Amino acid sequence: MDTACNIDSKGRLFRGVLGSVTLIIAGILGILWAWPTGSILAWIVVVIAVGFGAMGLYQAKRGWCAARAMGMKTPI
Repeated sequence: MDTACNIDSKGRLFRGVLGSVTLIIAGILGILWAWPTGSILAWIVVVIAVGFGAMGLYQAKRGWCAARAMGMKTPI
């Protein structure tokens, strides 16, 4: 899949903010839920949230949206 720039500065900002917020939420979940309970489900949720947050930051940095690259139209 080509990672050529396919979003504008507004989309980059949106993905950067969303990725950062998702990583913060993942950290809070890890500290307040996964760590104390030790539940495998809790850790899976945290890892998935970290993955989504990292992907959002990657898309913001590259100016590339995975959904747009697959032909979907996104409003931002």
